Formats: sequence, structure tokens, C-alpha cells
Amino acid sequence: MIRTKTAKGEDGMDHDKTGRYIAACRKKKKMTQKDLADRLGVLCLGVQIWYILNRDGYQIEYMARWMFFVVNGAALLFLMAGGLCMKKLRPFFLKPAVVLGAVLLFAGNGAAGFLTDDGQREILSFSPGLPSDCMVLKIQEDNGSARLYRQAAGPFVRQAETFPFTVAGEVKPQWLEKDVCAVTYESEEDGGVHQYVATYGDRSDGTAYYYVSNAIAGTWVGEGGYMLDVRNGQMELETPRGVETYEYDACMQYGTLSLVFPKNGPEWTLVLNADCILEGGENTVEDGGTLTLCRVSMKKTTPVVLERIMDGDI
Repeated sequence: MIRTKTAKGEDGMDHDKTGRYIAACRKKKKMTQKDLADRLGVLCLGVQIWYILNRDGYQIEYMARWMFFVVNGAALLFLMAGGLCMKKLRPFFLKPAVVLGAVLLFAGNGAAGFLTDDGQREILSFSPGLPSDCMVLKIQEDNGSARLYRQAAGPFVRQAETFPFTVAGEVKPQWLEKDVCAVTYESEEDGGVHQYVATYGDRSDGTAYYYVSNAIAGTWVGEGGYMLDVRNGQMELETPRGVETYEYDACMQYGTLSLVFPKNGPEWTLVLNADCILEGGENTVEDGGTLTLCRVSMKKTTPVVLERIMDGDI
């Protein structure tokens, strides 16, 4: 136990002599708040300088264009706050010319963010999981060309894939699992509905590529009259609308987590859920794993969870 020296005051009560220590702590706290504002301002400014000098070399850009202007504004605000917290510099930062200059810079930065246009439509969709993945899609307004971006570090992303069809109108992102986002859109090229599935995870140790069609061999059932039978190079899907058959070779696999069943266009999207596990050397998911099945449509769709009731030969 640590004892502190005390002294009696005029009132006869013992007074803790740590008062000066407490005052010093409070002073240190105030200094820390000032230092924090300064450091945040320098950090934001440094990030912007680094980004401008290295964006071409690293082929990176902000997730969204507005983030560049937000960081500019944050750097200015933090630097001003840090200056106002310093007694020696406070008179300088309170000068009308300095205040007016800061206001003009802040307003000009905001105006630049609102008035300038790079000709792109940006769509960000965050995963419901933590840590969160983010689907970043940027569409050229003049020709409909769409590019999917992958996270590089922090708020920066790098271009990954270009959609095979141009995008017209609205885009429907739908997270079918915490690391799988189905992006459904329409294209003027053929007037049809298309889908691209962005995957951000894996169900094995991540060292080997595997085929989803092999991993899900067997019979799977879900509520509402859904059943999927996967064997002998075919997928037979029974739904309340009837029975549909798809060949392995005709299906489109995305990453190692998703399979899309096509006819004239994409019909169904199938996803390996997070409870699916493929141990090293195994071809099929372990018992207990489930799948998510969802119809491809621009309208609102409700996914169906499938559970395996029988293993099958592939």
C-alpha cells in the first residue's frame, strides 16, 4: 500500500499533499489534447502529400472521391485547433487575416468537392461483418464501364476487375454472406440482367484453389420446397416453380465461394457459408456446413439456406 504524506490545515483536517501532482496531471492532459490535435493535423496533411506523390506508382485511389476533400478539411481543422491550444501561437492564429485565410481554404476545399466532377459514379457497400469488407464499384458515366476495386490499405483501393458488360441504371448490391457480395445490374448492350459476385474470403487454408461444384457434392434441402442435388456433372435444382437442371461447365465460379447458375442469363447464385470448412486435401465441405441460394433479380430477393442431407459422388 502506498502512503502519502499529509499535513494539517487551519481547520485541523489532514490535507493530501498530492495536490500539485494532480494539477500537473491536469496540465499534462491539456497538453496532450493540444498535441493530439497537432498530430492529427500533421497526419492528415502527411497522408495527402504521400497520396499525391505515390498514387500513380502504387495505382491506388480513395474508396470514394469525397474522402480526399474530407481529409483536406480535417487537416486544416486539426492544425487550427492545435495552434489555438498553444498560448504562444494563439495570438497568431487569432489574427483576422489568418482566420479569414483558414475559412477561405476550408470553403474552397468544400466547393471543389461539390463542384468538380471526375465523371464517375461510385457505389460503396459495407459488409455486415466485423472487420468489415467493402464492395467498391466505380462506373464511368459516359460509357457505363464498371470497375470493381479491392482494398489496398486503410481508405485506399486498387482496381481489380472490369465487369464484362456495361452498367445502365441502378445497381443492386446484396451481401449473401459476410464476405460475399452479389452485384446485380442491367446492361444496355443486351438489355439483360447480369451479376458479378465479389468474394473476399476462403473456406480452406487459403493455399489451394478448389471447385465449388466439387465441394457441394450431395443433396441439399431448404425451407419452402427447395432442394439441390449435385452429382454426375449436373446440378438439379427443385424450387416452388419447378425443376431446373444445370451443367457444371455452364456455371460461373467466383473466387472459391460462389457459383452462378445460368440459362439465357444468370438465374441463381449459390454461396458457401462461413460454416463450410474444407480441410487440406478434402474435396467436399465437412458435415454441418450450409449454403445460401438466391435468385438473380433486380427486385428484392430473399436468400434460402440449404443444409446437406446426403453426400454424393461427383
